Amino acid sequence: MATTSNIGDLWGSSTPARMSTDIGHLWEGQQTTAPTDQPEIGNLWSASTQEHPAPPTSSVGDLWGGLNPENGLPKQPAQPSSVGERFSRAWNNPNRGFLGRVFDTANTPLLDLHREGATGFEAGAEDVLSGLTSPLSLLLTIGTLGTGGLVESGGVAALRTAGLGAEEIGGIAKGAKILSDANKAGRSLSEGLDLAEQAGVNRDLLQRGLSALKDAGFTTDSLTSKGMIRRGGAAGLRVLSVSPLKAETVATGLQALTDAGFTAQQAMQAAELSPKVLDALKDGDYKEAERLAVNVLGSGTFAALGAHSVAKDAAPIFDEVSSRAGLRVKDTPENNLIAKHFGKYDRDVVQAGRSNELWAQDLRDKYGKITPTQQQRIFNYVQAGLDPDTMASRHNALAEAAGSSEHIPSLSSEPVTSGMSSERVQELIDSKHIQKSYTPAEISDLLTSYDPRQLSAEEKALAVAVREKLNESLETSQKAGVLKDGIESYLTQIWEKDGNNAAANKLRHDAQQGAFDVNTTMARQRMFDNAFEGQLLGRKLAETDPIALAANNANSFARAIAAREAIARLKDSSELASDTRPLVALSGHGEVVDGENGASVLVHPSSMTKITIPDDTVSTLQNSGALQRGLHDGSIVKLNKPVTMDSIGGEIDRLENRSIGRPIKFDVEGNVELRKQIDTLKAIRDGREPASSLDAYNAQQKPLYAWDTHGYQPVDHAAFRGWKHVATSPSGDPVLLQSDMLVHPEAAEYLNRRLGLDSQGPGDNAVGKALLKANREGKGLLLFGSPFHVAQEALRAVMTGVNPFGIERWDLANDPVLAKGVEHGLTLGRDHRELSAFKDGELQGHSALLSKVPGLRQIQSGLDNFLFQKYIPSLKARAFRSLQERYAKAYPDWTADKVAEVAAADTNERFGGINYKKIGRTAATQNWFKLAALAPDWLEGEVRSIARPFGTEGKIARIDMLRGAAALWTASRVLNYLISGNGHYEAPFGVALKGDDGREKVYSIRTLPTDALHAISDPTGFISGRFSPIVRAGTEMATGRDEYGRKLQKSGLLYDLFRSVAPIPAQSAVKSLTGEAPELNTKEQTAKALGLSVYPYRTEAQKLADTLASDHYEGGVVDPMNLRAHRAQLRIEESVRLGEIPMSEVPMLAREAGLGKDQINQIRKHVIETKNLNPDEASLYLRAARLPMKDFLQVMDTATSREQKVLEPLYENKRRDYLTRTRKNHLPSQRITDAVYNRLATK
Repeated sequence: MATTSNIGDLWGSSTPARMSTDIGHLWEGQQTTAPTDQPEIGNLWSASTQEHPAPPTSSVGDLWGGLNPENGLPKQPAQPSSVGERFSRAWNNPNRGFLGRVFDTANTPLLDLHREGATGFEAGAEDVLSGLTSPLSLLLTIGTLGTGGLVESGGVAALRTAGLGAEEIGGIAKGAKILSDANKAGRSLSEGLDLAEQAGVNRDLLQRGLSALKDAGFTTDSLTSKGMIRRGGAAGLRVLSVSPLKAETVATGLQALTDAGFTAQQAMQAAELSPKVLDALKDGDYKEAERLAVNVLGSGTFAALGAHSVAKDAAPIFDEVSSRAGLRVKDTPENNLIAKHFGKYDRDVVQAGRSNELWAQDLRDKYGKITPTQQQRIFNYVQAGLDPDTMASRHNALAEAAGSSEHIPSLSSEPVTSGMSSERVQELIDSKHIQKSYTPAEISDLLTSYDPRQLSAEEKALAVAVREKLNESLETSQKAGVLKDGIESYLTQIWEKDGNNAAANKLRHDAQQGAFDVNTTMARQRMFDNAFEGQLLGRKLAETDPIALAANNANSFARAIAAREAIARLKDSSELASDTRPLVALSGHGEVVDGENGASVLVHPSSMTKITIPDDTVSTLQNSGALQRGLHDGSIVKLNKPVTMDSIGGEIDRLENRSIGRPIKFDVEGNVELRKQIDTLKAIRDGREPASSLDAYNAQQKPLYAWDTHGYQPVDHAAFRGWKHVATSPSGDPVLLQSDMLVHPEAAEYLNRRLGLDSQGPGDNAVGKALLKANREGKGLLLFGSPFHVAQEALRAVMTGVNPFGIERWDLANDPVLAKGVEHGLTLGRDHRELSAFKDGELQGHSALLSKVPGLRQIQSGLDNFLFQKYIPSLKARAFRSLQERYAKAYPDWTADKVAEVAAADTNERFGGINYKKIGRTAATQNWFKLAALAPDWLEGEVRSIARPFGTEGKIARIDMLRGAAALWTASRVLNYLISGNGHYEAPFGVALKGDDGREKVYSIRTLPTDALHAISDPTGFISGRFSPIVRAGTEMATGRDEYGRKLQKSGLLYDLFRSVAPIPAQSAVKSLTGEAPELNTKEQTAKALGLSVYPYRTEAQKLADTLASDHYEGGVVDPMNLRAHRAQLRIEESVRLGEIPMSEVPMLAREAGLGKDQINQIRKHVIETKNLNPDEASLYLRAARLPMKDFLQVMDTATSREQKVLEPLYENKRRDYLTRTRKNHLPSQRITDAVYNRLATK
């Protein structure tokens, strides 16, 4: 078969192109017949550059604009000599629309700092500095980085309005800065005031200034902001008579937008250029790599500075937006106080859960494996009060009810129960409920479990330990007043399905009525009788593992106690809400009223009360001016009203009653105080003293103040119900009341989120629940068997500097450092809320389907239990201790609480387990994240870990990130040189190995540095690869295309859905066998299945060509057979290109692979076109050949210099063909508006 040797023929051109022999003699020996006036290839590019307007340089230089007159390749164009010419070219660029020309003009540098002969590093610095002189960059830079305080801030204006002078404002500003620094170090307001006073700031003046700012609606930050937009904008608005607060709010928003614009501009430039650095390194163009690297470093540095400004200037806006979006609660003193007290709650809960878990583990280690039959027998023995006779009599009763003649001799003729009479027991036996509910086999197992003769000595000893544990938790809970809550939890765990049966309901009723409040013996007996009674009713127990039940029971009581104590701490706290009222208050109170028979107490158990303010708090409120503000706005009321002639009788009666049974007190003159007051009032009443004497009497009475708790809200949680408190009767006797605790409006939102009482969003309806369940199942299947998480956790430990090996027996009770970490947000292991947390190595896997498959269920449970309950908590415990010590040394001014809080957050971000309750994330928002992301917690942790080094608290994170990156980069370089003698700098954290197809594949491990590089260089790809199965499936169904952009059949949609949730190792195997990922062979797919990243390195031009070429395929439907044929064709092409097989053998090999005549012709054509090219160059050439001229030019502009040389012949043919067709088919008036034509034709 004759083959064409002329590239022009490939494009249907009637005139073959002349080939340059200066590009490596790729087509040696070919004859050319081009006219002599046809320009050389280099001249073609030169001609298109000489008069064609070049795009202006952006803020880092337009790195790929224009064409090199020497070789016809894109290069940075030489800039016009004057500013006017540069702006004129930018504005008159015919290839840009109006908005594009506006942007280009705004980005045109005022100064061109480039010079001839500059090195790569110098050229990069010149790019950065020149770019910063563009109007847009100047505006954004100055607007973001500040004016140095040249304009008066809104806070200063507010203080001037309050009557403060310049010297006073200066002192307040100094104090405000000290307070801000103290707050960042974790110090309280009182400590900050002390520090300011030590620095010479007048304390009273500072407090007065703070009050003035607060009254005006400002924060202390309004005194120190130096942003030009914020200060200048606010000042301008104030001139226009806009109120200072509104002016500051608007200006702050504009400042935040400016900061964000500057940051985005610089970050986009860094992200756009960073892959090109790697391309230049792969190409061996180190000078270009140096120039680009300096540009990336400069843009990245400015982006980091801008991000810092965004974080500061946009903090109030972000706080409001994130709160409304449910991402977190606002950073307020009230919410911080709740976080503080509930941090202790978290510590108590985790400590109790872990202690009970260790108790259960120790018992299992001591007594070994316990079979289900043994578990039920020990359970029944405990329920029988460790009495074999009671156990035997219950056996006999159940046997009779089941119609069995089996009988065990016992001393007791009746089963001992504390809640039923013998008549009731016999009635239940006669009803034969058990025969209707139990199968014969189940009846046999039940009776065997009640046989005391089969109890071994070890089983009896274990039962004693379980009994003691139950007794201990019952007594503790009774003392704490949470017995009824614990019993309810016990009932929900013990009974199969719901706990709604007569036996359970009776026990529940007794608990709710307070029958066990002072009698734990009765409570214990009734709980133990409950199982036997329920079985007589035909009910089945859901759980009989005595160790798990006892541990879970103790833990349920401990959780209830911890919640109760947290609310008590809030109630007794001296910290107040912004309106000076307490955060929680009791709902019931007793009020003295007058009646026919004298004064009495009217009880209001569900109404709000006025809470008396202690004397020391009154003094503090008076000094700060808050008392007068509270009296004015109604949040504080004065309780004792002045006595008048109309009320003097009631006051005398009150004092008379008060004197009964009270110790006598004398004044300094020896008079009885109460009697003297009574006599004085009687004298005034009887007219022996003038009425004006009441003024003196009233003046002597100590004023009593109280907070008005109107507007407080209920919280639907057991810890807020059933609080006892005391009111006083008219005679002075205490009156015991019981009511609920209500919450201040400012604290209600966070408390509801903290306790999980807020809306579940998609989890509140049947459809949402189904989607969440399906999504969880998909994730469980997808991640099953993958070693990714274990490897990632180990690598994070190495980066943190802790030992990645070994399981630690951590225990908060004996580890105060770890306990402090949990108190400040550290998460460790399971929640211990469910009974399964105390089962023998049992953990509910993420996939319900796998949990139903014998063998796979044990594997899944074992893997998950090891990873999430043993390995990760051990790593986090070691990591926190290390980070806590390092943060304390790095930030010596921080308080211990601040150190613990930051170390805990950093640990959670590195290893997973962000404390969403602490930050106040709503359940609805997190449920939406669960639907959208594959692993939302891990993804958010990664993003936070990548961002942390750039923050003000990121010193330790920076050290670890840089240390990890340096170690990984060095190891990669050493391995690359040892393997291939090439450093492969284009793969900074990977090792390049040549595959069977001749292409180099990069092998790397996923670490924070590699993920950070991925996120920075390809943010879209970073996020898109982390979508959940349900989002991926939805996208494929909506577009009808798979992850590679290939069209799917309708039947293929279902197949692709199931394949997308198949375990990752299985996916890799399937792709290898079917050829769905032809770039990777079986060995490479296996490496991916083991958790490595394996990919062929592709330059930006290759990526762009792939993307653009995919739009010009026929769009054939994906079929496994077609995929295998395509992969075979690629293999044959590569073998011929490498000289491994001659062209003559192609037909035979192709037919053996099932290829047809058309595919054989394609092989020949592609081999000729790509002769002497390596696999990557050949792939780029063939994909670029499919592109129309406009897309082809995009690839050329993106390509490296080496790639541009490869594409030169193709460019010449495509250019000539495009010009010919356009001149033939379009009028001059049409051609003048064709930007591609103008670029190619302009001489």
